[in-house]
Amino acid sequence: MKIIKCPTLLMLISLLTFSCINDKNISKATIDKLEIMEKTNLLFNYTDAFNWEGLHQEVMTEEVLFDMSSIGAGPANTVSRENITSGWNANYTAMDIDAVNHLNGNTVVSLKDNEADVVTYATATLYRKEATQGQTLELTGDYDLHFIRTEQGWRLDEFIYNVRYILGNQSLE
Repeated sequence: MKIIKCPTLLMLISLLTFSCINDKNISKATIDKLEIMEKTNLLFNYTDAFNWEGLHQEVMTEEVLFDMSSIGAGPANTVSRENITSGWNANYTAMDIDAVNHLNGNTVVSLKDNEADVVTYATATLYRKEATQGQTLELTGDYDLHFIRTEQGWRLDEFIYNVRYILGNQSLE
């Protein structure tokens, strides 16, 4: 894959972002929404990098209402962030996954005081080089996330995944 670099465009985006955040006229709600969108992106980026400590320290509260029942992961339950990430790590290890790639978009943040609801569409692609029945498994759906403002900033305290469809080699064997 050829990567096209456009330093002028990147510089323009950086300048616009910097000037907006440093503009005294920008609303607190806008800054909060940007921070929450950043946390949403980090949720997926850190998961793809298997950066469990990053999720613990920068994204999640100590306990999270966790619901992936739409893909058969049991009923919704409040669990520790360590249980969530150790489960993801165990699943990726058991399936011998070489890479995970989440792409999210159409993100909407709804703020109310020190809480925020986020809906974002996402596709998760799992890749296993040695699979013989197809090297990828793709899950498409949306996430209902809830964030709270803490002393450390915005943190995820509710995670609900709603699968729409699954394509590819579901066993990655």
